[in-house]
Amino acid sequence: MKKKYVKIFTLSFFTLLALSITSCIGVGMDIQMNSDGSGRIVLEYKISTMLLNLGGLDGNASMPSIPIDRKDWENTIEGISGLRLVSHSSSTVSDNWIINAILEFDNTESLLKFLDPSCESASITRTNQSGKFNIILWNNNEYDSSSLSLMRTMFDGYNFSVSFTAPGNSAMIVTDGRGNQITSPSSAALAASGRKSSLSIGMYEMISLTDGFGVSFNW
Repeated sequence: MKKKYVKIFTLSFFTLLALSITSCIGVGMDIQMNSDGSGRIVLEYKISTMLLNLGGLDGNASMPSIPIDRKDWENTIEGISGLRLVSHSSSTVSDNWIINAILEFDNTESLLKFLDPSCESASITRTNQSGKFNIILWNNNEYDSSSLSLMRTMFDGYNFSVSFTAPGNSAMIVTDGRGNQITSPSSAALAASGRKSSLSIGMYEMISLTDGFGVSFNW
């Protein structure tokens, strides 16, 4: 990997998700929460090698680059108290770079600061052994039909997935961009309740939802 494609910046999960919506990037996130609010985040993202080789994630002042190696990640999260990197790896599969990172957080405040420092798209309320975790993944579709047609081709094979584990069982509902419950898109694969609740959807299918998209986990 040529270092010129990597810049250090304060990454939030939603920064990564925003990049995935405009680039050939797939994102997977698994959150495991303990009874005291601590836990770990298992993050995997898939980046098109063609995009990296073209410098698509570098040199654009309006878009941050994505940390690729371990040092990048350590610098990225060093300002977040209670959050640490415990594992990192990268590999190439077909025409993609696969980056895996495992982070541990001490409390829900550390988790939220990583996910969404603005506190506009994610929230957690917790009482004793129960709680609610809301994430707005996509606000609304502002793309015209020709842009969507191009994205259908570009994003083929790139997905977004999220899963959540808490003490006992958890349940998940699918929402629109305002947090209102909706019927899950037919293209989405989900496990709505159990020890681990999860959802996976194609990146194109997600951004084509005109009313936005989110998930809410209850435990």
